[in-house]
Amino acid sequence: MKSIFPIFFFIFLFTCNGGLTYGQSIKSDLDRIRNQSSKFLTTKVEFDRALILEKLNASEVLNKSKIESTVNQPTYLDKKWVIFGLITVTTIVLSVLILFQFNGRSKKETSERLSRLTEEESDRIENTLASVIQENKPFLNPNLSLTELAKIINTTDKNLSHFLNHHLEMSFYDYLNKLRIDEFLRQINGEEYKNYSLIGVALECGFKSKSSFYRAFKKEKSKSPREFIDSGNTNS
Repeated sequence: MKSIFPIFFFIFLFTCNGGLTYGQSIKSDLDRIRNQSSKFLTTKVEFDRALILEKLNASEVLNKSKIESTVNQPTYLDKKWVIFGLITVTTIVLSVLILFQFNGRSKKETSERLSRLTEEESDRIENTLASVIQENKPFLNPNLSLTELAKIINTTDKNLSHFLNHHLEMSFYDYLNKLRIDEFLRQINGEEYKNYSLIGVALECGFKSKSSFYRAFKKEKSKSPREFIDSGNTNS
């Protein structure tokens, strides 16, 4: 019995030592597995984190691109206003062109109607005016106006002005001054005005002043009244 006890004790020690060794081996394996798992998890987390950051960056770039595209490109509303503006400008330009064309045509038609009217009236105005001038001598009135003379010959001032400008090729006041100068030259040597001065006769013929008489006479005859009379042209 005493000889068997050491053997069992030895087996017990061997078993304990083996168990401890095996336990340490298992612990070592578990620690190694835990470390590897920890490294794997760390690597996985870092990988996931990097992947998430990459996705976020890509999303940020995409959103930024969309924002810039939205800012730089006209929206649907902007396109509507652009189209509306183009239509408005085109309409205004066309309206102005049509208005100018209509006004030009209207002025031309008015001018043609006036010309036709003047042609129809020209003979009557010419004959009536010559008769009135010879018989009534309205030009002796220093305040005679175009409207008053038109009423005397039963026409309008526009028709009379058109007749004088286009048929006689002179203005109303040049026409009156010519009539007054012709009357002056007829009367200068007459018995009625033999005691009158040149200016006195001119005033009786419808001139308002010495200056207006001399200016009109020089324009019509290219000489002063005295030079013209001394040259022996009082019958012209």
